[in-house]
Amino acid sequence: GGLDLSRTNDLTAFAKLWRLPPAPGDAPIIEEDGEGQPIELRYRIAIDVEFWIPDDELVERERRDGVPYGVWGEQGHISLQPGRVVDYDPVRDSVFRARDANHMLQVGYDPWNAPDLVKGLERENAPVVPISQTIAGLTAACKALERLLLSGRVYIRPNPVLRWNAASVAIMCDTKGN
Repeated sequence: GGLDLSRTNDLTAFAKLWRLPPAPGDAPIIEEDGEGQPIELRYRIAIDVEFWIPDDELVERERRDGVPYGVWGEQGHISLQPGRVVDYDPVRDSVFRARDANHMLQVGYDPWNAPDLVKGLERENAPVVPISQTIAGLTAACKALERLLLSGRVYIRPNPVLRWNAASVAIMCDTKGN
């Protein structure tokens, strides 16, 4: 899984990923790991993402971002939390539910703004791993995800919040093509 934490002006997200067995006829995808070693991707993945956002100034936030957070909240695609900041307790509870139900291998997180939540997760033996939000820290995972997406091996639970986020992605490469 993966955590992307915010406090006031952004979304907090918890992505849950499951490895699925390959479908008949799936050829392996050869990719490099983070150290340049070849690995075979023989699986498919399923993705489900939960989102949280504070509901204070929701109308202004909707106007600024051009999206219907209130409607998405009513439809169950995002959790609207009372107040001006995201309360991390429901996020922590979601991580524990996923860990207990799915035998989660690890939860990657952006170290920024995460120390308090991560300490609580570690105390309860949640398998958390810091992920550097740099080209070097994200290249291998992004390349593997791209290969799986292009080969049709990714199943994503429909969610307009995730669709909006994905449409906002910008790709940045370094001089080495990472």
